[in-house]
Amino acid sequence: MSAIETARRDATKIHADLVDQGTATITKGGCYIYIPVGFVAKELAVISSQVEIVGIFAISTDRKTYGVSNVTTFIEITPSAFEEIDVQGVPYYEFRFDPGTVVFPNRMLQVLSSPVYNIASYIYDFGNRPFWYTAVDDAELLSDTKTWNGFTVFNDQITADCYAAHTQRKVGDPRTYFRYTLKKDSDLMNRVQFIPLRSGSLNKTSRLAKIADVELKQGIRSALQVDPVRAEPLEDLYMR
Repeated sequence: MSAIETARRDATKIHADLVDQGTATITKGGCYIYIPVGFVAKELAVISSQVEIVGIFAISTDRKTYGVSNVTTFIEITPSAFEEIDVQGVPYYEFRFDPGTVVFPNRMLQVLSSPVYNIASYIYDFGNRPFWYTAVDDAELLSDTKTWNGFTVFNDQITADCYAAHTQRKVGDPRTYFRYTLKKDSDLMNRVQFIPLRSGSLNKTSRLAKIADVELKQGIRSALQVDPVRAEPLEDLYMR
């Protein structure tokens, strides 16, 4: 188990550690950046002689606390070394930055439209939320695309909240929406079970839609086991 698994979300130390020098950012005491290995296959990270990652990452100085970034364009990083680690059963890259080294050589980021589709596909469509994600992070993922990507995805935050809430479920009970468990504002920081938007068996409301939309075996099982939210007219016609 990696030490970052038990770390607490608190950006105080990382804010104190990072120092801006011109357009670059330097770490005084050393730090670590974490991204899912899956970012590489989804073209959200390029690791070669030059390392570029989309700005969705966790960053820590001591692996006991961490802060997060939610920037939806690419940023270059200059790690001293990196390795693949396991966090909650999912492979991640841990980039290490030695004391006094440059973390971000250029904070003047380029506005790029291309990352948004792959970000939404990886996180929403396939349900691959990073380990630090809360319901709030999930809803605000695409809130600043006007700044970073040059266009707006959602007209307002209410629309974004509704979109994200559809795939946020109660831990251990993916058929119960997470919002039904909320009693007070602080509950928004509770653990969430995220499901893929492409999961027809968990997202569709009628038996016919489940059978038509997903792998046949999975769709039939879900259609038989779970009562539909509502009966579609076409479904009534088929069942007569």
